[in-house]
Amino acid sequence: LITETRLEKAKELLREGRLSMKEISEELGFANVSYFNNVFKKHEGLTPGMFRAQCENASVQYNN
Repeated sequence: LITETRLEKAKELLREGRLSMKEISEELGFANVSYFNNVFKKHEGLTPGMFRAQCENASVQYNN
């Protein structure tokens, strides 16, 4: 439950696009960016960077 809550917050921050991966991982209490990437990918099926890129692509397509 705690991990799921942290990942939901991570997805929110990734969608906003203001913070770096390092800043997000630190804010959410992950030991380091690599661990954040691994946990995110295990639960979501893609890396945080891929998730952010998908959100950016969806936003661009939506705005066109």
